[in-house]
Amino acid sequence: MKTLKNLSLVLAVILAFSCKSGNEEAESLPKTIVIFVDGLRPDYITEKQMPHLHQMMKEGTQSLNHHPIFPSVTRVNATSFATGSYPHRHGILGNTIYLPQVNPREGVDTGEALELIHADSVLGGGLVQVPSIGEILSENNLKYAVFSTGSTGSAWLLNHRVKGLGIINADTILPVSLQDRILKEFGYAPASEDPNGARHAWLTDILIQYALAGDGPDVSVVWFSDPDGTAHAHGVGVPITLQAIGKVDEQIGRIVQAIKDKGLEDKVNLMVTADHGFVTRKASPGLSSFLVEKGFKESPESEDMISVAGAVYLSEENKSSLNPIIQSLQKEEWVGAIFTKEGIEGTLPFSSVNWDFQERVPDLFVDLNWTDETNEFGYSGFSYGGGVAGHGTSSPYEMSIPLVAFGPAFKKGYQNGLPSGTVDLLPTILKLHGVESAEKFDGRVIEEILAGEAGPGKENIRIDTLGAKGIQGEINYQVKLVTESVPGSGKYIIRSETQRTGN
Repeated sequence: MKTLKNLSLVLAVILAFSCKSGNEEAESLPKTIVIFVDGLRPDYITEKQMPHLHQMMKEGTQSLNHHPIFPSVTRVNATSFATGSYPHRHGILGNTIYLPQVNPREGVDTGEALELIHADSVLGGGLVQVPSIGEILSENNLKYAVFSTGSTGSAWLLNHRVKGLGIINADTILPVSLQDRILKEFGYAPASEDPNGARHAWLTDILIQYALAGDGPDVSVVWFSDPDGTAHAHGVGVPITLQAIGKVDEQIGRIVQAIKDKGLEDKVNLMVTADHGFVTRKASPGLSSFLVEKGFKESPESEDMISVAGAVYLSEENKSSLNPIIQSLQKEEWVGAIFTKEGIEGTLPFSSVNWDFQERVPDLFVDLNWTDETNEFGYSGFSYGGGVAGHGTSSPYEMSIPLVAFGPAFKKGYQNGLPSGTVDLLPTILKLHGVESAEKFDGRVIEEILAGEAGPGKENIRIDTLGAKGIQGEINYQVKLVTESVPGSGKYIIRSETQRTGN
């Protein structure tokens, strides 16, 4: 284990504050707390498994058509939340990304804050290409903080300029000047385990003291590492994963109770969501191994082509192998949608999934295929990949996440059927705090969940399908991408579908 040293609307009416002290004024302002429950499937939220969140869902607003950003992995979605933009603008394309200026031989692990800080330095501060929430709030005299039991990398991407209070992560506290205070008051975080309940409780203790203080952060993000961490190791719906979900729900209940105990029910807005869904896994050979086996790549370590988290970067000498690689992949059942630059037959363009960040985009990206099968615990959704369970593909089980909104700014007892996504949360938070930013966001304000607001009507939902096909011998490969949108939004990815016919 790493040590720390390694690293609504502005309420309906805001009263005049001119006669109040700074602390009194701070206590009168609204606060927003966004809770990410890593890898939380919507069907995990039942009265039995998550009674506290289930009650919030009943009393507040539940979004039934909420979606992460593709690829459905943590650090892409952490960055999209923090910037209100898609990967084509912020530049974080995966959990591992290829940055040849930083390392020409392999990808950079975005789960490690030290690697990200180094990469950002090499790139002259340009790792994340657009301003993020901490910077925007700071420019508007509002304070921000991140509280996380997730990876140090995801915590850093939520506040990569370390604005406001900073980052309190179980393995890294930034700025360094904050470490002594936290350690003196709360001690070191407990060891990580499955489930991670002790760490979650440690973090919640800190959150309650700091985030709910009158002069504390105006906006706080809380990131709980479960059920993701436990499910990766043990599976979807298994008893220990359900136990992990219950441990997180206990902390959500503590946060809600602390808000009540402090008399802050009319001042604190809560949003609970996830970064991606989760599925049971089917075995696949792995892209790099496949490329070696088929003779396209000399060896797993060779530099003739670099394979990083589904992305393939071809050397100049190997550019001519792109079409043969695509044709070979289209025959494989474990391969789902294939993405390339515009105009390559049998593939979808990077732009269709907002992934066309030109300076970092690969020659092709391979999504893994998925099925509707149900596992032994009654949870639907399988995809190909490593391990017993995971995420990352464009299956509807990984591209569907919950959003529960609870507090004075939100409608009560309301179910929202309009499509929305992670990219919309930042514009919505800024709306709650009366911030009019000059930044251009890809996301929209989710008007329809706000008290007193109407938003688009359901008749305005637009469904689009983009298709591609390729014929490889006797195999007819077809893929389509299904998206939804409303006026003023981008296209929310619902799912991809891949079909092969023939022998």
